[in-house]
Amino acid sequence: MTTVAVGLITEPKLANEIIESGKADYVAIARGMLYDARWP
Repeated sequence: MTTVAVGLITEPKLANEIIESGKADYVAIARGMLYDARWP
């Protein structure tokens, strides 16, 4: 089953760690993009 991590992911390093560790398949960064459109 594909999983998505959401919420309180405010740093690219954290998003990368989540993916690399296998905790989730995708990371949703909508709030991060609202604060800084250049984040991704």
